[in-house]
Amino acid sequence: MDRQKSIGYSLRQRSPRTINSPAKRQSPIILIVEDEDNLAELLALRLGRKHLATVIAHDGRTACQMAVNCRPDLILLDIMLPEMDGWEVCSFIRSHREQEIADVPIIMLSALCSLDTKYKGQSVGADAFLRKPYDFEQIFTKINLLLPATGNCR
Repeated sequence: MDRQKSIGYSLRQRSPRTINSPAKRQSPIILIVEDEDNLAELLALRLGRKHLATVIAHDGRTACQMAVNCRPDLILLDIMLPEMDGWEVCSFIRSHREQEIADVPIIMLSALCSLDTKYKGQSVGADAFLRKPYDFEQIFTKINLLLPATGNCR
């Protein structure tokens, strides 16, 4: 297996987001969008150990509200969610009128792993796609690529 497949797909390239926006933060904020409580809490714990702040949404509608109100620096987004699925959430964020919200990096996480699923992720604007079950190092690698100024996920 080649390295690209082992860490997931990078779906599109973006210029690095400024960590100091929207306010000069001590640590980037990661929005975790996951309907499984245990998995969301585990992700938050592991990211916290890397000095990354987290907020959690357990459904798509709440995720959209939090993307606007909390202004996260990156979003970890499950696809199969109640209220609105991950595709709809990603589309909502990418079409937001405020550029700062529309440009937030999004990593999609899903047990759905066909090429069609990955292409759909690309078409709705995801920056990367990781297949569940994932290794946390895969997530940290993608975060470092999308938020290079963090340097915290090593």
